[in-house]
Amino acid sequence: MKFKVSWGMVFCFLCFFCFSAQVYGDSSFDRELVIKNQGRADKVETVLRSLIGAYENEDAREFLDYVSEDRFRQDYLTFTDALYSDFRTYEIFRVDYWVDRVVADNVKQFLYVRWEKRYETLDDARQLTERGYSRFLFDEVNGDYLLVELAGNDLFGASLPEWTEETPSVPGQEAVPANNPGSDTEPATGQADLAIQDGSAHYLGGPSTFTFQMTVVNTGSAASLPTTVNFRSYYPMSAVGNVFIPAIPAGGTHLTTSTDSYDSGNHLESVTIDPHNTVPESNETNNTGGPYTVPYDY
Repeated sequence: MKFKVSWGMVFCFLCFFCFSAQVYGDSSFDRELVIKNQGRADKVETVLRSLIGAYENEDAREFLDYVSEDRFRQDYLTFTDALYSDFRTYEIFRVDYWVDRVVADNVKQFLYVRWEKRYETLDDARQLTERGYSRFLFDEVNGDYLLVELAGNDLFGASLPEWTEETPSVPGQEAVPANNPGSDTEPATGQADLAIQDGSAHYLGGPSTFTFQMTVVNTGSAASLPTTVNFRSYYPMSAVGNVFIPAIPAGGTHLTTSTDSYDSGNHLESVTIDPHNTVPESNETNNTGGPYTVPYDY
């Protein structure tokens, strides 16, 4: 049996071949772009990890090795001053971060990052936690990715007002940080509300010196951040004591005791929760109690 090939069959075959080649070419090109973007994303996440490691170690020289002096879009000297200001002002304990998304702009890469920073202020030994949402822009410089812009809440340089004023905002920067990957708990919504629990304030000890104790309650709808309680007393008791309190879940309580002792017959001027307003609260007017009179000798 002879098989006869018509010109119509040849034309259809050629059309199919060209179409297949075009689709294959497009697919190969798309796959190549995806691979390149994935490789770039891995590179910039590695640089971000190195930046945060240098920040935790308070190593300014290593940190600035990952920042482009020539291409930095903001004032490089102000950012450098802000970095050194952080190291003079804080003892950095730990920075946890979660990359929310990576957005490619040709070679440049935007990283949107949720973070939590724990540190201690060196002037008054307050232990604090801050959370924020930042956008990092990285560009390729001589084969390496370097930081060229920082926007959003100030993970780096927050102790210098000039840098804070220069840092633009980003959508979502006030959002509660994402949970640690693998957690089934959704991010908290609402705000905390810290107050002195009614009827909990009392003195311990005696007969001539006393310490003060009270219970801090969180009546808000979200967990609070760690903060301090300030105990302030009148002359002749001029000492001001700051006591650290941990994060308190919504509806939870924490019992705290002053570290200073107070003489009988005098009084404690005030007790203030979160005296520097580092904890976002739905009600900022109910954080102070007092005065509290110290009992007399028995």
